[in-house]
Amino acid sequence: MDRSRNLNRLNPEISVTGDVRLNATSEEPASDNVDVREFEFSFQSALDPYSSTKIFASYEEGAFTVEEAYAYWTGLPASLRIDVGRFRQQVGELNRWHQHALPQSEYPIVLHRFFGEDGLIGDGVALYWMAPVGGGALGAHELWGQATLANNEALFGGGNRVALLGHLNNFWQLSRSTFFQVGGTAIYGENPDSSLKTRVFGVDARISWRPPERALYPNFTLRGEGYRLTQDVAGTSTTHHGAYLSAEYQLSRRLFAGARYDYVESLTVGGEHEWAIVPTPVPRWLLACSNAPTASSFKPCGPSVRTNTSSSNEPIASRCRTRGRPGGAARAARPRRSGSRPGGHVAHDLRRHRARDRGRQGRCRGNRAG
Repeated sequence: MDRSRNLNRLNPEISVTGDVRLNATSEEPASDNVDVREFEFSFQSALDPYSSTKIFASYEEGAFTVEEAYAYWTGLPASLRIDVGRFRQQVGELNRWHQHALPQSEYPIVLHRFFGEDGLIGDGVALYWMAPVGGGALGAHELWGQATLANNEALFGGGNRVALLGHLNNFWQLSRSTFFQVGGTAIYGENPDSSLKTRVFGVDARISWRPPERALYPNFTLRGEGYRLTQDVAGTSTTHHGAYLSAEYQLSRRLFAGARYDYVESLTVGGEHEWAIVPTPVPRWLLACSNAPTASSFKPCGPSVRTNTSSSNEPIASRCRTRGRPGGAARAARPRRSGSRPGGHVAHDLRRHRARDRGRQGRCRGNRAG
């Protein structure tokens, strides 16, 4: 029995998530009422106690694409973690999320315009480090450094040089029920073929309220991100700004209410600025299949309705525990004595808070650790 259990732990976690939208329109004749946007296939496995691999492939518009495929190693000197491969980059908060897990049905407009239709995805190497602070009022602090191929069409014009990204995230537990985090992002890349130099600076913040005496519900999340994009072409510089602000309140297990405001300046001379108000309507369910009883999810998004379906060879609860930040929700799910490691109970609260938040936002979304 013990040997079978150990062998089973080596089996990869496999899941499939469907993103289907139902559209209603007053126009006649009605068309495109059912929009099958994508199916995402997730393969995740531990290679040994210190390394894991994750692959996310999606089938969209009649073709397969690899959204993420990377391996990462923990337990390195100075508490570092290294990722190698193709991954969604650490820009703000929502760029890391897969599309079917978003609070609304689409990424904010600023992410579309500045980073492209699918957000910022890079091929390269990433380093992660958590500061060994004492916790308490000092909070918990994380630092990412990423070097990727600068082939993003929106940012770098499809170049082939190396782009650099740095992201700092800071987290504080203000009370037993209130959590606050704020982060900053900087990106730099060049395309010598078009004499293009690109710089991006961004700030993101989130405050969450989750009363522990009320279990999971209700809870409230307010988040926002703002970006400044500067591009120099042959000595001519242009600067553009964009941001979003969203609020979401969870009334019960399946009832949500909220909205997001988007704004971005035009990237073309004389073009119109864009803005939008995107609602987060109410019922959400999760449809899932696994080898254990699970819940199901159905998620309306904006004026359309989206259905998320997933199947997996592992129970949802187990999948959620293995999807934290570096150090992970897996460790956050286990009891830890305060002060048992650098960072103390605040670092532990950061991981526990994220594990709980990610499990609620989208249990099968395929969001990577880190």
